[in-house]
Amino acid sequence: MAHDPGAPYDKAVNALEFKQARRLRLRDVEVVWEGAPSARWESAVVFEDVEGLTLDGLAARQALDGSPAPAVRLRRVRDAVIHDCRAQSGTSTFLLLSGPGTRNVLLGPNDVRLAETYYRLEDGARRPSAAVPEAQKKD
Repeated sequence: MAHDPGAPYDKAVNALEFKQARRLRLRDVEVVWEGAPSARWESAVVFEDVEGLTLDGLAARQALDGSPAPAVRLRRVRDAVIHDCRAQSGTSTFLLLSGPGTRNVLLGPNDVRLAETYYRLEDGARRPSAAVPEAQKKD
């Protein structure tokens, strides 16, 4: 994502936004913030009012260093699976779950070693579940 302050169409806040969707799958996406940043930029990906989300292989971080914005924001999202994602260098919070409708989120293996915080909860969102690695499952 790049920024041109002189362009009248340059009004983006987030790199990608998905709203009011069902059975959405986003796979193997990398968000890269380039050039001089806009002060309005926030999250790499925002999902709002989504049912049945699969997020697989995302590499991202928030737009601005030190920003409280998460790399990925889920707002009123239910029945989601997030796996094989990677927090890029400089990530503050990788995932923010917000809203009372955010529930039944399953976190698979994700590489969040470079994030200060894996996930945060706001405004009544339910805590996500963690997938049990194959080696730890019982028959």
